[in-house]
Amino acid sequence: LLQAGWVLLCDDPRWADAAAKASAALAIPLAVVRLGDHTDAARARAIRTALGIDDTGASLVRPDGYVAFRAARLPSDAPVALTAALAQVAFAVPGVR
Repeated sequence: LLQAGWVLLCDDPRWADAAAKASAALAIPLAVVRLGDHTDAARARAIRTALGIDDTGASLVRPDGYVAFRAARLPSDAPVALTAALAQVAFAVPGVR
């Protein structure tokens, strides 16, 4: 499930839009991995449980494999929340390239 670079692990498709917006705002490549697309439902549920997220939540994984941010469930403004989290953990400034 993990790959080189920043990875967002989730199941809810709304995170893809949030990731695209965060990536564009910060000029940081961010891959989205929907758990259900890569494993069966029981394993996806087990991974979500281990990550501490529900079926709408997401975990942002650093390039070295550590979880940098977790949203237990989808926030009301996921793009803003994810952009802020990625900016903080990647030491990035929105709009500065």
